[in-house]
Amino acid sequence: MLAALVGSGMAVCGATAMATDEPAAAESRAPTSEGMQWLMDKLRQKERSLDHREATLAAREADLRLAEQKLEDRVRELQSLREELSAQLGTLDEARENRVVGLVRMFEGMRSKDAAAILASTETEIALAVLERMSRMKAGKVLAEMEPTQAASLANIFASTPSLAATEGNTL
Repeated sequence: MLAALVGSGMAVCGATAMATDEPAAAESRAPTSEGMQWLMDKLRQKERSLDHREATLAAREADLRLAEQKLEDRVRELQSLREELSAQLGTLDEARENRVVGLVRMFEGMRSKDAAAILASTETEIALAVLERMSRMKAGKVLAEMEPTQAASLANIFASTPSLAATEGNTL
């Protein structure tokens, strides 16, 4: 680009000299003050344009760095929230498990007929959690005391779902 500007500046500077005879043209090919001024103006204009471009790029780069920092801060905040939520869920799971274990002890201490009557009226999820954690013998006796269709329904759900105890880290 600069070569084109310089070349065109030289052409402007020497244009009048070329119109005359050849020996005089060779002497006057040196740039005139008008041609030099034009060339200097073009160079300054190009320099201003490049400076403006450089400033724009620097501003964009600063904006990108700021956006990247904000994004990194947000990611750290979300990771912190995830860890906090996981800890709270773990606490809730532990509390639920403790309640279910308490229910299991309570139902195992009851007569099978009484335990069957109470479990029949509880939510299916709770009944399954309690029956799964009870001893097999006691759970069998409780199911035997339930209405046959309800006992069959619980047994089918029991057989078709993964073990609650296995998913919670407990075993029978």
